Amino acid sequence: ASLLLVPACFFSDVYMRKAFVLLLRYVRPRAVVNGGDLLDGALFINSDQYARSVARYEHIFGKPLRRAGVRTVVNASGNHDIGFNINVGMQSRAAARWREHFSRQLTVRAVIGGVEWLPGAPKP
Repeated sequence: ASLLLVPACFFSDVYMRKAFVLLLRYVRPRAVVNGGDLLDGALFINSDQYARSVARYEHIFGKPLRRAGVRTVVNASGNHDIGFNINVGMQSRAAARWREHFSRQLTVRAVIGGVEWLPGAPKP
């Protein structure tokens, strides 16, 4: 890994969190829908790396969402989270990790403010 990667990730995280907090203050949403790809390369990292990625997501997005009082957060899985059209065993392991940290459902159908999000997803 490049020596520049560490400061690049650090400052990227600082900027993303700051921008997200400012957006939450300005918009004051009651609900947030994340359309997937919460983690990058989740299929190919070990358990320790995955835990660090989850902690990174939590620091940038999770804590600010709770502090802003957002009660509805919908996290849908993306191809970087659980894969797409890959080895079934690998995808099953990735899906199990995803469920443990983000959501029991891999695809989510939500109606927020009269708007149906991810309408192609199976109905619960």
